[in-house]
Amino acid sequence: MKILITDVTEMHQGNFCVAGWSLTNQAMVRPLPNGSNWTAPLLTAYKVMPAVTIEIHATNATISGTYPHKTEDMPIDASKITFVSPGPINWWGTTAPVTASTISDAFGGKLISPNQWEGAYTGNYVAEGTHIRSLAAVKVLTGRLEFYERDYKGTKSLGAYLNNRWSGLLCVRHL
Repeated sequence: MKILITDVTEMHQGNFCVAGWSLTNQAMVRPLPNGSNWTAPLLTAYKVMPAVTIEIHATNATISGTYPHKTEDMPIDASKITFVSPGPINWWGTTAPVTASTISDAFGGKLISPNQWEGAYTGNYVAEGTHIRSLAAVKVLTGRLEFYERDYKGTKSLGAYLNNRWSGLLCVRHL
């Protein structure tokens, strides 16, 4: 199965979560080498970064995670990962990901927004155990996405505001 890598997130030092769009299944997946997160040496060995396409082979291993993440979790055989292309690929046409018009729609209306900061909803999440996808694409019109950097006690983080006429201002992610 070919996967276009869309996200590489460091969970903690040397331990990474990788997600991407399955060109085969037309769905988001989270490939788990040997049923676990990726390591820095594994990312380097297969040149895994956003925009890269790799080929993976799913195993029949049991997934131990919880929903909603379990929806996309896919144990794979780490010895059979193949680098396919450095990218980018054409995201338009029949291979384009399914998109939602709002973040709430992307998560089936199950998004919980417990806080507000400067008029934006923050700390958004889907409750553990919810049988809904944990990864989604939202179509954003030009001018509706604004990135910002903040410094909290010496730790810098990147965030984004999504100004959406259907759901107001929503803080979508802190990295």
